[in-house]
Amino acid sequence: MGRTAITLEVVNLADEIMAGRGKMAASGVRRAVVDDVPADTGAMFLCLHRRIIRQLGLAKVGTVRLKTANGPVRRNRYEEVRIYFRIRRRDARHASTSVIEHPADVPQLLGAVPIETMDLLVDVRSKQSIPNPAHGGKFMVKAY
Repeated sequence: MGRTAITLEVVNLADEIMAGRGKMAASGVRRAVVDDVPADTGAMFLCLHRRIIRQLGLAKVGTVRLKTANGPVRRNRYEEVRIYFRIRRRDARHASTSVIEHPADVPQLLGAVPIETMDLLVDVRSKQSIPNPAHGGKFMVKAY
């Protein structure tokens, strides 16, 4: 099996909401483009490096215990972001999720929860994340 990595745009959700309500300029919304993020269905959440978390201005909301290949660890958890995955310009998928801090020597990860929320499928043969073919390539949310 190969490594499936994608590019995401990550946006400070609180900023985006404020801009949408006209309480701040859209140009002030903190965002980052994060390249080469492994889509890892064995992980649950979005895990980012501290550098990106600081760039986005995210506040720490607590800690979580994680099970890793090297055993259990505690990591910082940060407030929510909105992540955008663009298939085509007019067909952007997005999800809101909290962020888990990963050390700089560990890959950033896009986990199963946001992958499922965006109705994507990790295709290990083509090493791409694609729209779920079961839904004809159109976005669909399961309600069961």
